[in-house]
Amino acid sequence: MEKAIILQATDCQWLFPYSHVIMRKKGVNPMSMHFVASTLVDSIGYHNGNLYIQFKSGNLYEYFNVPFRHYQGMLAAESVGKYYGKHIRGQYPRKKIAYSL
Repeated sequence: MEKAIILQATDCQWLFPYSHVIMRKKGVNPMSMHFVASTLVDSIGYHNGNLYIQFKSGNLYEYFNVPFRHYQGMLAAESVGKYYGKHIRGQYPRKKIAYSL
């Protein structure tokens, strides 16, 4: 059976296949997560100034008020993990919004 994750939001909860995550919040258009070649990060997404990072562990985090250039930088980075460590980790407030099953 394929792994899945649960997205938790204040108004509802969704279950998604681990291999393809699409977030949908009340009143917000769907946001696709883009897969990246990394040993640390599985996929990333960006919506309304927030960066979403799903790690290989299955955990999904929302990083608040991240400039769009960092989303673009992660997509283009030779090493997504190194880019994350240098520009994202510890630099922006975050919230864990999904857990691996």
